[in-house]
Amino acid sequence: MKQATALHRAEDLVRERDKVKRVVLAQVKSVVGDFVEISDIIVNNIDLTQELEKSIEDKVVKEQRALAKVFEMQAAQKDAEIVLIKARAEAESVQIRGAAVAQNPQVVMLEAINRWDGKAPQTLMVDRAIIPVFPVPTTLSAENATK
Repeated sequence: MKQATALHRAEDLVRERDKVKRVVLAQVKSVVGDFVEISDIIVNNIDLTQELEKSIEDKVVKEQRALAKVFEMQAAQKDAEIVLIKARAEAESVQIRGAAVAQNPQVVMLEAINRWDGKAPQTLMVDRAIIPVFPVPTTLSAENATK
């Protein structure tokens, strides 16, 4: 047992217990030969110093944290790719709509008509100047009608 375990690092002994067990079983079978048939060896406990166990545990925790960071980085990369794809699709959509309006300017008027809510406009745009529109009363009061 000591011969087989001496070839491995302590953390490998803990992680790869089955592999170590197979190596030990093969070595024992070769030493014993045909005198005794050995079918299995049970490795219940591998005693290590507390410092060594703590060191192995710390290393495993650090490796898991590093793997978690790699996963987070890959997820962030995928999220960025999705945002980029959406932005490209939106830019292409704007470009297509702009080309359609350039080819047929009446589309803008049709869109305005389709969105009209039936109320009179509050402002007008004439030569890039915004002019407020004042509401005109639809009924005249008796006092205004006599003037």
